Amino acid sequence: MKIKDRCGNTENIRLMSFTGDAHSGPAKAGMSIVDLTTGMFAAYGILSALFSVQKTGKGQFVDVSLLDGQVVLLNHLATGFLATGKAAGRMGSAHPSIVPYQSFRAKDMDIILAVANDGKSAARL
Repeated sequence: MKIKDRCGNTENIRLMSFTGDAHSGPAKAGMSIVDLTTGMFAAYGILSALFSVQKTGKGQFVDVSLLDGQVVLLNHLATGFLATGKAAGRMGSAHPSIVPYQSFRAKDMDIILAVANDGKSAARL
C-alpha cells in the first residue's frame, strides 16, 4: 500500500521530534492544527474549482493531504535545516528564530513574552 493511500491523522504527521521541552519526551500540541490547515486548503481548492466551473463549465479534481498542510506550517524549520544541515530539536515554548518568544518562569507565575523585533520593543526590555 502506498503512503498516499494510508489513513492519516495529526499525530502521524506532526513530526513530534521537535515538540516538547528539550529535556522531556515529545508533547502533543494543544489542537489539531494540521487538520485545520488541511481543511482550509481543501476549502480554497473547492472555491477555486467552483470558480473554474463558472468560467469554463468543467469540473476540477481537488486533492489535499495532511503533509501539504504540515509542510507549509514547518517552512521555517525546513529552511533552517537546508541552511545549516541541523534538524530542529525540541524547543519547548520557544521559537527557533524569534527571541524572546516563549514562556518564562517568574517568581510567582509563568509569563509568556512575544516581542516584535523592533527598536521600541528592545528598548522596553
